[in-house]
Amino acid sequence: MDDSSIGLSCCAYCHTLREQKVVEIINSCEGVTAISPEKLKKERRQGKWELCNKRLLPGYVFIYGNDGARIIDAAKKANVIVLRYGDGSWQLEGGDYEFAKWVFEHNGLIEIVKAVQSGDTIKIIDGPFANIKGRVIQIDKRRQLIKVQLDINDFQIWLSFDYFTVENEE
Repeated sequence: MDDSSIGLSCCAYCHTLREQKVVEIINSCEGVTAISPEKLKKERRQGKWELCNKRLLPGYVFIYGNDGARIIDAAKKANVIVLRYGDGSWQLEGGDYEFAKWVFEHNGLIEIVKAVQSGDTIKIIDGPFANIKGRVIQIDKRRQLIKVQLDINDFQIWLSFDYFTVENEE
């Protein structure tokens, strides 16, 4: 598959904790690529902060390809449920397609994001959300998390980000 375009895409459901096996099965099929998105997260273990990967959407896998029949065949081989819209279509569209494209462009890994604070308004300065503005909802200094409401294409989403530093925006 050409990395410059994701072509067709769908979202499939599998049992939680089986995502990696499903990705391996689907990626063994010709002409398709599967990703189960992960986020890089800091966790405190034995008194120290460590970076680890955590599933962004447990139980979900995105499947990409240029041939719809190959996508469906790969999903059947992996024994997953392809999610469908109300009209029965399975190809992602609109905001769902844009999210799947964003996941693909970041190879399924959402890295730690750094934020700049300006009162209650912040601007993400690094990572996949770079240059997107949002409003700080909550800061948890002990767990080093910042909860932010982002406005993306008139769509509001609340996310928690790990942070290293929060600085005043001047």
